Amino acid sequence: MHSNSKTDKRVAIVTGAASGIARATAERFAKEGIIPVIVDMNIEEGQKVADALGSMAIKVDITSYEECCAAAKKVFETYGRIDILVNCVGGHSGRILNMQGNFADVPISRIEFGIKMNLMGTLYMTHAVIRHMIDAHYGKIINLGSVAGVVGAKGGTDYSTSKGGIFSFTKSLAMEVAKEGINVCCVSPGPVLTRPAMAQMKTYFGRVGKPEEIASLINYLCSDEAAFITGHNYVIDGGRCFGGLGATN
Repeated sequence: MHSNSKTDKRVAIVTGAASGIARATAERFAKEGIIPVIVDMNIEEGQKVADALGSMAIKVDITSYEECCAAAKKVFETYGRIDILVNCVGGHSGRILNMQGNFADVPISRIEFGIKMNLMGTLYMTHAVIRHMIDAHYGKIINLGSVAGVVGAKGGTDYSTSKGGIFSFTKSLAMEVAKEGINVCCVSPGPVLTRPAMAQMKTYFGRVGKPEEIASLINYLCSDEAAFITGHNYVIDGGRCFGGLGATN
C-alpha cells in the first residue's frame, strides 16, 4: 500500500467511461476490486456509472491539459494513489463533427480536432498522472489504439494518424518508465458494438466484438500476471487487419 494512500484498493482513472468500451472496463475493474474513477464530458451518464460502481465521476474535456491535471489532482487528493490509467476517449472526427470526407476535401479544423482529441488527449492525461506513478514506483497505463492505426482509414486520416502516434508513444514511454515499475501497453480494437452502426462491419467471425471482450484484455494487462509485458500493441479485431473482407476501414 502507498504510504499516503487512503485506500487499500488500486485506483484506476478510466477516460470516456460513461459509455462503450471504457464503461465496460470500469465495470470489470470494479468486479476485480479496483476503484474505477469515471472521467467523461457527459457527467450525467458518468455519475450514473460511478454511483452504480461505488466510485466517483469527474467532468473532463480531454483536450484541455489543465482539466486533465485538475482531475488527476482530485483523484490523488481523494484516494492518495493513482495505480492505473486507461486512455479510452476518442472517436472519428468526421462522424463527431458531421464532416465526412477525404483529407483534401475537409477543412483543416476537422483534422486538428481529431488529432487533439485522439492523440493529444492521451498525452495530456498521461502527463497529468505519470509523476504520481513514478513516485509510487508502480503503474499500469493502457492506451486505446485502433485497427485504423494499423491498416489506415480512408476518410479518417487524422484518426489513423492519431492512433499510429499512440502506438509510438506507448513504446517510447514504456522505455522511459519501465525502471520505475510502470507498464505501458496499447490495445487496438477492431469493430466493437458501441453503437448500432458498428454491427454492419465485417470480421472473420461474422460478428463484431463486445465491449466486455476488450475490457477483459485491458484487465489482464493491468494485472500482476502481465507484469513483464510492456510497450506492445495488442490488436483485438476478429482478424479484420488480415484484410480480404471486402470492407473499408
